[in-house]
Amino acid sequence: MARRKKKPARPPRPKRPKGRKPKRPRPIRFKRPPLPTGPGHKPPHPGPRPLPVPPGVLPREAGRPVANTTCDIYYSPNAPDVAAVPCNLSAEFEEGSEASVGNQTFRWTHLLYVDAAVDVRDSYPSNPANKVYVPDKNNTGFSVVFVELVNRGTPAAYKRVFLNRQAPTWPTSQL
Repeated sequence: MARRKKKPARPPRPKRPKGRKPKRPRPIRFKRPPLPTGPGHKPPHPGPRPLPVPPGVLPREAGRPVANTTCDIYYSPNAPDVAAVPCNLSAEFEEGSEASVGNQTFRWTHLLYVDAAVDVRDSYPSNPANKVYVPDKNNTGFSVVFVELVNRGTPAAYKRVFLNRQAPTWPTSQL
């Protein structure tokens, strides 16, 4: 008769407590209420709510854009009447072309933003006579088409100047 080999001994199992198994807590299910939709409903405002405006107060535009260059302003062709003015120049050719349909006197290619205290003049409705050079007379010239005071009577007042770029001599590295 063949002898049986002994199986290696198993480690003892830990004892289970008597009674029922503890129940797992159920996950909490939360249903968000549906957002109201339809006419007259405004979506929730992100961030702090704006302060209420008293009746009769006109809304104002934001302040002047940050200066990105300087310019010289000429009323006569000799010396600059206002020199080294900090300003923001932005190209707006498409908007200027649309605005000048039917009236080439009001044709503009660029917008210049300067402080309200800067003395810049236009000759509207006649042909532009005054010039602005960015950053000085040795560079790009613009004709002043129209000057608009924005946010009049507020600390954020500034001037928006509509300019028409003059043709430079080619080849050029100017604006």
